[in-house]
Amino acid sequence: MRQSLGESMNDAARVAGEVVVYLSARKNEAAYLRVGDLMNQISYFRGRWQDRLSKKSTDNLSRALGQLRTMHQLLSAGTHLKEEDEARLAMSCQEVSEVLSVERGIAVRGAEAVEEK
Repeated sequence: MRQSLGESMNDAARVAGEVVVYLSARKNEAAYLRVGDLMNQISYFRGRWQDRLSKKSTDNLSRALGQLRTMHQLLSAGTHLKEEDEARLAMSCQEVSEVLSVERGIAVRGAEAVEEK
């Protein structure tokens, strides 16, 4: 089954929301796994839809991927995180979710413009 860019971005934004929930519940192992999933999804977006992504969108996704890599490293340590680290992780993941939501909106707008033609 092929998903549109907008549908894929929506799924990824949902996963980012799940990570925020896992982090707030201190389920770091689950968060670690979902962050890895998000890293893979964003890498796929960049490869699959490279020709449909603007430079700004590509940059936004690259920035989100960088944040996820940092989160993945922190969570991979397997040690108890300090409260401030947990807050930074949750905030970073929320930022990733926002980037994905914005990019979803751009993708949907682009698809609607094509349909109107």
